[in-house]
Amino acid sequence: MNLKTGSTGRGKFRKFFFLFTALLLVAFQQSWAGGIGNSPVRATGVAELKDGNLAGARRAALEDALRQALEQGVGMLMHSVSIFKDDRLMERIYADVHGCIGSYRIIDEKVSGGLCTVTVEAEVKEDVLRDALSRLGLIKAMMDFPRVMILPGPGAKRSQAAEAAITRELVRNRFDVVESGAFPTQALNGGGAKTGMNSAAARAGCEHDAELVILYWLESEEAWNDGIMETVPVTFRARAVETTTGQILDAWQSVVNGVGETPALAARDGVARAASRGAKEMSRAIAAWWADYTANGIPYVIILRTGKGTGQDCTGFVRALEAVAGVVSVTERRSDRGITEIMVRFKGGAGELKHEVLEVAAEEAGLASLHLVRSRGRFMVFEQ
Repeated sequence: MNLKTGSTGRGKFRKFFFLFTALLLVAFQQSWAGGIGNSPVRATGVAELKDGNLAGARRAALEDALRQALEQGVGMLMHSVSIFKDDRLMERIYADVHGCIGSYRIIDEKVSGGLCTVTVEAEVKEDVLRDALSRLGLIKAMMDFPRVMILPGPGAKRSQAAEAAITRELVRNRFDVVESGAFPTQALNGGGAKTGMNSAAARAGCEHDAELVILYWLESEEAWNDGIMETVPVTFRARAVETTTGQILDAWQSVVNGVGETPALAARDGVARAASRGAKEMSRAIAAWWADYTANGIPYVIILRTGKGTGQDCTGFVRALEAVAGVVSVTERRSDRGITEIMVRFKGGAGELKHEVLEVAAEEAGLASLHLVRSRGRFMVFEQ
């Protein structure tokens, strides 16, 4: 009797052990798959075997493999070859290799011909790596996506939860989100009709060096309880306005039922999820528009505040820009207040064009009194 009972207990223990092991494997696989913003890559590192020190060679090969994995991560984010030719710059990126690698596993290692080789599958933390590249000034310098400003539409209240959700989605897709916290949103309320509102949004975007302004509105309905949780229907509406034309690029709407223990928590959940859903649609539409918009060169905006009576000098500046290698087209728009806005479509790096612009401005006698007062993204402003 005791033997039978013991045998049954061991059988139950085996079942429990195998079930527990299976759950651990599933959890490991899910963990390895990574969360949002993590990318698994495979890389191989090599190190010389010196004086029979296998452990040292193995550590060096593993370190090299992780550096190679990080380099692949940089390539995924920046799509640039020139950066890898700058050894000093790469060393600064490598300095935080372990912080940018979430986890890794060795899938192969061998010693042959005096060399130790280690191959790993590593998880690159894209968000951490993007932050590191941003601190080095690389992401903004090589960004090929538009600068976007997010504002509540006329009559709408600012929502930190909505803006955080929109920003998170745009940044995840490598958009450059412009800080707008200090902007007086009531300035948009004077727009009146839709065209006036769009023009006011466009002016706000230009003042903050943005190519697009996203205006959003939120509407929450009465909460209702299903006996367990509170539910609040939330409607998110948004539109994207081009700052150079004041035209609407596209508009979106999403409706989500927020759920929470209280009406306030349910509304907050609904706002965050509705904004996130709308932001996903925005990202796809903006990316498609930007691809068409930049097919013939990335647009750069140069603003000259020269004062009245210098039209001829600006004309010479424009002609000089047209002669710059890589410039596809130059268009200008003048106001009677002595402000000239020039759009340059250029195939090349932002730094290269800005250098040429400064050279041209310095050589133009009529513009000698102008100084570069602002240079952000693809915007440059010169004034007296």
